Amino acid sequence: MTVNISRGQPIPDATLLGADNTRIQMNELKGRVKILSVVPQLNTPVCDEQTHRFSEKNEGLDQHLQIVTISTNTYEDQAVFAEKARIGNITFLSDSPDFDFGRKTGFLHPMHQILQRAVMVLDEENVVRYIEIVPMSQLPNFPAALEAARRVLGPRP
Repeated sequence: MTVNISRGQPIPDATLLGADNTRIQMNELKGRVKILSVVPQLNTPVCDEQTHRFSEKNEGLDQHLQIVTISTNTYEDQAVFAEKARIGNITFLSDSPDFDFGRKTGFLHPMHQILQRAVMVLDEENVVRYIEIVPMSQLPNFPAALEAARRVLGPRP
């Protein structure tokens, strides 16, 4: 697996699936600072914890930026997960079945058809300002990601 993205580069304009199987282009998310939480599968303990932490312990940043979770779960499975977990402040996007995001970023694990765990902070123009590639069984550095998001946001009213 070769990651094709680094800090200072724009995120590739990949096609993902949103709620109700709506096709979403990454470029459609321009205009807001974003935390992208990339997880392999939501129904695993580490992915579940990563998603809950960004939803529930984001220090109020969800009021000023968009938090996006990308996984290879289907959009239907993501909707069930979000409802069951009572998560309403995260945008869920599915990279299944085409894996366009995973292929363009290099995050797709070639043998297992799942995404590499990662966290990115994107500015309003979708340029990567922070990136952490995380070992599959570990959690990301939440304080570092939240601090990077605060720096990109700048002073808030």
